[in-house]
Amino acid sequence: MMSMSGLVLGGGQGGNVPLQIAGGPAAYYDASVPTTISIDTGVDQWTDLSGNGNHVVQATTGLQPSYTAGGVEFDGVDDVLIAPAATSMENLWSGGGYCLFVVRPDSDGEADQGRIFDIDGTTDFFCESEAGGFIRFRMTVTFSGTNAGFRSTVSIPVGATSINEVSYDADNVANVPSWRFNGAVLANSVVTTPTGAVTSDAGNALNIGNNVISSRTLDGGLFAFAMYTSIPTATEQTALRQFFSRKFGIAIS
Repeated sequence: MMSMSGLVLGGGQGGNVPLQIAGGPAAYYDASVPTTISIDTGVDQWTDLSGNGNHVVQATTGLQPSYTAGGVEFDGVDDVLIAPAATSMENLWSGGGYCLFVVRPDSDGEADQGRIFDIDGTTDFFCESEAGGFIRFRMTVTFSGTNAGFRSTVSIPVGATSINEVSYDADNVANVPSWRFNGAVLANSVVTTPTGAVTSDAGNALNIGNNVISSRTLDGGLFAFAMYTSIPTATEQTALRQFFSRKFGIAIS
């Protein structure tokens, strides 16, 4: 096994902004920082830069994604990276949570539901509905009654790398998530309205690029993923998207 060298937090492009926002992320993965990527046959560990030790790992060589041009590439077949359950990542949406990820979907993935991230049995965020070179995003969150379901109403181009944000407070069933695509508000529709109380995700693993049984694989590249268990202020969210815009050379609105 080898580890790639050259760690410089922030890559000289804005410092370590994600570590300074909202008390710091619960987990933060950045493939543009080469020493966070450990290679066996494929990626066997993507190191968490938050300081919480929530590294996503994969010991089975056949399930390891590849690493190419600063991104972790998932094959749309069975790749997955998993961070074991940890208290620092618990109850993402309880009281409000926020995730930012830089992704390039090449299709809607395995079984037309390629996962970007998945918290065992409680949250799925995935690609779906591929048509004419576009996909849509969908998120489901488990409640004690009816589960919440939300879908983007604007299509996302396949083969393009974008900065995406989702914030959601599941404490009130009337709440809907706020999504952004390259800085612009991404409209979403309610697929199913939740009832009851949001299900705790305590004790559940974080899966990147798939679900826990490796049956909903992302087809494409994931370049960064940051998770916060509180919602950053509007000013902080602007700082985050500007940081990742500079880092990855993606224009934002």
